[in-house]
Amino acid sequence: MKILKYILFTLGGIIALILIVALFMPKTYHVERSIVIKAPQGVILEQVANLKKQNEWSPWAAEDPNMEVSYAGADGQVGSSSSWKSEKMGEGTQTITKLTNDRVEAKLEFKEPMEGTADAYFQTQPEGDGVKASWGIKGKDKYPMNIMILFMDNMIGKQYEKGLASLKVRCEDMAKDSLR
Repeated sequence: MKILKYILFTLGGIIALILIVALFMPKTYHVERSIVIKAPQGVILEQVANLKKQNEWSPWAAEDPNMEVSYAGADGQVGSSSSWKSEKMGEGTQTITKLTNDRVEAKLEFKEPMEGTADAYFQTQPEGDGVKASWGIKGKDKYPMNIMILFMDNMIGKQYEKGLASLKVRCEDMAKDSLR
């Protein structure tokens, strides 16, 4: 019986500590990663704005090849969307909200494993003999779920790095092929 009390008090203490830390955590997050790609800006943006092409270099699509993906709207246009459902990646929708000659913005709506929304963006700008491509996400988490912000940069940042590396290879190969 003493061990059970010890375990319950320990668990209660851990939960209380988490709730207290969450009180002082920010409620917003911003994660961004960048890479320089030696390809025309238009080639890069086409791979990002076209949601079907996006799934060809996306780190999440690579992690679950059985993910169910559906598309709506005119792909590559404001209002187009992709929805995914996966045992590994959960369920949600991405909708393009803004397109310019150097930026794509999208609204993310997560349904599973947790409900939430976020704003994602992909920004390009010339840098040296290439194009700096930056992929980012901004969002808010309510208390006590804002404790997850402690892990957000590492979790999402690693996925963005994988995706940007894959996008770089893809776009640089496309640029080389167009020169042949």
